[in-house]
Amino acid sequence: MGKQPSQVVVVNNAELMKTLSTMNANVMNATNDPFYGAHQAIIVFTDSAVSPNNWRQDGALVMGNLMNAAAALGIGACWINRAYEMFATPEGVELKKSWGLPESANGVAVCIIGHPKNTATGEGKPRRDDFVITIR
Repeated sequence: MGKQPSQVVVVNNAELMKTLSTMNANVMNATNDPFYGAHQAIIVFTDSAVSPNNWRQDGALVMGNLMNAAAALGIGACWINRAYEMFATPEGVELKKSWGLPESANGVAVCIIGHPKNTATGEGKPRRDDFVITIR
């Protein structure tokens, strides 16, 4: 429908990356780094006022396309959940406001990006045997 309800925020700031990682860990009541030491991230937001019934799906499609584009360029990308919860906190609301996002912009996911450690093989974890179910 051409509404383009999603926006992305690119983070290249080391201090902000630490803050965002801590916010994400806090959602899980954890102390580990859910961003795995990544130096950059792209956060996908979708405006629920523009797409009230499909904002999650709209944002997920942006994330999927973003991750496919990263893979095509040989860049490692990892989908990190809990963006909705991160940006529903008072700290998250203030960050959205400082970035010029509307209050109705919901965090969909964080995509951490970088160069994969195992560039020699390019192999990932094998798929489960039951990943594809064929109906004849």
